[in-house]
Amino acid sequence: DAPVAEAPASPPPAAAAPETIQPTADDDLLMNAVLVGKFETAVDVCLGSSNMADALLFASLAGGKTFARVRDAYLAKQAAGRSVMKVVSAVCGNKYEDLIANSDPAHWKRTLTVLATYGQPEQWSTLCEQLGDHLSRAQNHHASALCYMCASKTEKVLQAWTHEIVSIKQELGTPAAVQEMVERICVFTESLK
Repeated sequence: DAPVAEAPASPPPAAAAPETIQPTADDDLLMNAVLVGKFETAVDVCLGSSNMADALLFASLAGGKTFARVRDAYLAKQAAGRSVMKVVSAVCGNKYEDLIANSDPAHWKRTLTVLATYGQPEQWSTLCEQLGDHLSRAQNHHASALCYMCASKTEKVLQAWTHEIVSIKQELGTPAAVQEMVERICVFTESLK
């Protein structure tokens, strides 16, 4: 048996030349700001060039009011076309009144859920009443009554029910409408005890 000849070793691949990236004027400004710890300046440069992602990153390093300013700018831009960002904006800025005023009455349960999940306990009654008023203006009396119940606004609950009872009377007749109203009042007054 003859020994097998080894193949000649191939030379190592040549090192790739480093990629050169030409910095932009903004990159130079950003580098100078970062080198001396002026993150607010870096944020302003990024916002000026609509580079929101980098602005948020630099704002997180700056902290405090700078971060809040960039976050609010980002949310204002994003909330224009995305309902989820409107909710996030309301939660971040504690702007539940705006959320209620601009909410779609068809999605009132979502709005009430946001209030229950993120609103402050001392705001609960006021916010529920505002949502109830919003729904009442939209002629959604059933939903407004539920919101008024959450707010413990008895008089407004009864007003909303009065509107509902009119349609029940037309549908089922007067005795059924009266019975419905009495049952609701009894249950509601018991729940307040």
